[in-house]
Amino acid sequence: MIKLSPKILKDKIKRKSGDGKPPKSLITSDNIEEHREATLESGRKFKYPLHISMQKILVNAAIIFGIAALLFGTFSWWRLYIVQDVSDFFYTATQIVPIPVASVDGKWVRYGDYMRRLRASVFYLENQENRDFNTEDGRREMDFTRRQNMNEAQKVTFAYKIAAEENLSVSEDEIDANIQATLDSGVGGSISARAYENSLRRYFGWSMNDYRHIVRDRLMVRKAAFAIDTAARTRINEAAQKLSAGSDFGEIAKQFSDDKATSENGGAVGAVSLNSVDQNGLLAAAKGMQIGQISGVIEGIDAFYIIRLTEKTDTAVKYSMIKVDLREFEKRFEQLRTDGLISEFINIKSD
Repeated sequence: MIKLSPKILKDKIKRKSGDGKPPKSLITSDNIEEHREATLESGRKFKYPLHISMQKILVNAAIIFGIAALLFGTFSWWRLYIVQDVSDFFYTATQIVPIPVASVDGKWVRYGDYMRRLRASVFYLENQENRDFNTEDGRREMDFTRRQNMNEAQKVTFAYKIAAEENLSVSEDEIDANIQATLDSGVGGSISARAYENSLRRYFGWSMNDYRHIVRDRLMVRKAAFAIDTAARTRINEAAQKLSAGSDFGEIAKQFSDDKATSENGGAVGAVSLNSVDQNGLLAAAKGMQIGQISGVIEGIDAFYIIRLTEKTDTAVKYSMIKVDLREFEKRFEQLRTDGLISEFINIKSD
């Protein structure tokens, strides 16, 4: 019989009992909460390191994203406001993000609206007039072109400010009608919308969507100018009343018309071909009139008109006209500039 020494026996007991660790007790209703907490505690040592790692990853990603956004924003600011980049990339960006290029009486002039006009002018000069903007003369012409388009964009913004005050709007139907009138007014007859868009791309680099923006702006400027010019409306209405009372058309033209080329000879315009471009709607009015008949007040592009038909043939008409210019819009706009209420965020050289 093998006898075990007390030390060996003690070691065996320790190994069986888990190397000195107390044996696990059975789970009972009395100690279930204790076992539950022990189990959760053993899992936390795996959870917390993972949680901390994910948190660090998110923080680092946010920092990297913030730095990248800051660098891209700084680069974009430099390209737009210092270099004045008009490339396709930045044009698209300014159509998406409404960043300002100027301010008119507290209302922002959108960089995208300014760039739409500028790019068209540059495109035309480069591709149709073969301008080289890298020469000294070319750089001066570029500054002149920038100034023209900046002024136009500012006036459009001013018109939309007036529109908000006067509750004016331009509908999609009005834009469609204006474009259709343009398509129908070609010297060689009507042209298709596709052919017209091809011409827009060829001469100005515009899509039809770009052109619709331009048409909307033009119509809004026109509406705003007519809405605020009460002096011109009063003047043309006075002329119309005198004509209705039997006054001589020629004498009224001399008294009221702002068209110096025709007012001195009683407003006589001379023969106008029926195929002529008719932006002011005078030809359209004349076509439906009888010889000697006087029209009502006609709202043209930038003036009020009254015409008297004097002759009509199959190919042309002759009429006399009274023209009263719109001046209030330009007057108010220039006053804003004088009062320092127009600010520009890019530097455009002026002669």
